[in-house]
Amino acid sequence: MSLSDLMQLIPAIEIGKKYLWREKPTEDACPRCGNVTGQAVNVPEIVTVSQLLLGDQAECESCHLKRPFTEGWYGVEDKYGNRWAVPYTQLEEIQEESR
Repeated sequence: MSLSDLMQLIPAIEIGKKYLWREKPTEDACPRCGNVTGQAVNVPEIVTVSQLLLGDQAECESCHLKRPFTEGWYGVEDKYGNRWAVPYTQLEEIQEESR
């Protein structure tokens, strides 16, 4: 499989668009303490994507190590104004948004 074939498997995430966020543990573990980001939540939430986080700093919830976000992480905001860092793998297109 070529690189362009692989790139087509990654969905395009649009800034300002609403997505369904299904939070679950990520594959991203802190290199210092091993803490895994995210938790399993049974209720999906509708969020608006506000920015691509490439180059911004992530902070470990356990040991507070700061390191840059890797490609594919987005800043999202929920209906209450709470902001979260979310990997693209947890964002699903909402059917109403695609019409």
